[in-house]
Amino acid sequence: MKRYDLDITMVCMGMPMSGSTIPSGQSLGGSETGAIQVAEALVKIGHRVNLFCNTEARHEVNGVVYMPMGWVNGTAQPGQPPPQFPKGFFDFARTAPTDVMLVQRQPIMFQFEYPSKANILWQHDLATKMGPSFFGNVVWNLDKILMLSRFMKQQYQSVHGGPDSLYHVTRNGIDLSLIDSVPEQPRDRFKLMFTARPERGLDILLMQVWPEVLKREPRAKLYLSRYSDVATLPMYNELTEIAKRYGDSVIN
Repeated sequence: MKRYDLDITMVCMGMPMSGSTIPSGQSLGGSETGAIQVAEALVKIGHRVNLFCNTEARHEVNGVVYMPMGWVNGTAQPGQPPPQFPKGFFDFARTAPTDVMLVQRQPIMFQFEYPSKANILWQHDLATKMGPSFFGNVVWNLDKILMLSRFMKQQYQSVHGGPDSLYHVTRNGIDLSLIDSVPEQPRDRFKLMFTARPERGLDILLMQVWPEVLKREPRAKLYLSRYSDVATLPMYNELTEIAKRYGDSVIN
């Protein structure tokens, strides 16, 4: 008798993470957080989940097995950085049968056949004609593409095409335990928070929007929630100097 309902292999090739990242209070991106929380939710209803991600070593937390991508360097022309290949993932995925292969944001991962019963691409970014969202060359190997909203589905169909049956619109959930873990506090109507990556409008907010907010409400305070991703550090450093102009009305 099989112990689990489904064997599910998930792929999240984003920021470095582990099963202890969220419990320890470290910052983590939305896609990575979504991968962890969906994996844990699937485990709770009886499925077995192997989550391949940029983690240091194989480990298990809350029933989810975290697996390293197993990057290896390929060969490159002199003076060029070597390409990287997720050998650890492919060694597993090409040999271990699985019921569901669920990959975030990387259509290119479906250029190979896997011993899987269903292949699902989980998209988080808007479609661009020749960008990383393009799945035309792997659509033969896809059963469903998960969209975050009806708007996103319509936008994908306008750029990449595809019948309605190829797409499935999901609903974003929240982890109520995380909300319940925050001590009750009085509502502060003058407190605003920026929780996205800095390239998603933090410069416009600080240089154009925030001065206008302060003109209308001098009591307003802006709290900036930061990523620990090193790729964002140059922009954070530049914008930190701008934030200092506002004194204690911007908490970085």
